[in-house]
Amino acid sequence: MMNKLLGLVVASVLMMGCQSQEEKEKIADNERKSDLIKSCISRLKVVLKDPDSMKVTVTPQILVIDGKEQAFFMYNAKNSYGGYAGNDTFYCKFDSSGSIEEVKPFD
Repeated sequence: MMNKLLGLVVASVLMMGCQSQEEKEKIADNERKSDLIKSCISRLKVVLKDPDSMKVTVTPQILVIDGKEQAFFMYNAKNSYGGYAGNDTFYCKFDSSGSIEEVKPFD
């Protein structure tokens, strides 16, 4: 009786840890998008006068345009005079491997 109860408890615990394939794919997709956004922000920081002052002011979005994933976000950072310059919009276009293909301010 004790072995059956123990087996039932172990099986219940194992089943609670299982995720559906759809949930696993969604988690993997969210992690991939997060990595794309991080690489885009890192690329922008390279050209800023004071990269540590950069603040993302609007939550980054990943959109698919013309079959290419693109990250868009707004940021504010200090200029050469030490003051915040105001919000700017920035975007990165990615190739199919997730490498940055194009980077530029969004007008």
